[in-house]
Amino acid sequence: MATKGKKKGKENEYPIVTGPSLMDLMLSVFDGKRVIFTVGVDENQDGKKIPIAFDDGVVLSATAVTRERISWKIGGRVFYDSTFRRVLPTTCDFTADYNSKTRQGKMWLGKDLVKHV
Repeated sequence: MATKGKKKGKENEYPIVTGPSLMDLMLSVFDGKRVIFTVGVDENQDGKKIPIAFDDGVVLSATAVTRERISWKIGGRVFYDSTFRRVLPTTCDFTADYNSKTRQGKMWLGKDLVKHV
């Protein structure tokens, strides 16, 4: 059961290790360009994060958080994950807090993907 007032849960929060450049981010929003996000997912018993690349994704919305247009709230869809192609035949929505200067941030994945990861 979700806690009231909690917008995003830690259970489906993943760090973005690398993401698209600002130009690619905007081309994805306005032209539908496919982009790559690499997220860290804790897969080992040792607690080491294994990077997993979403190599087919599109950003559907981007809202600047800062006046400098470095921090963004973005939303979109990933189509499959290069590691999990066999078990992810469907798409998955995501939201993210993203820094286009460092190309890092936090991603929250939709339930369709979280249950497989």
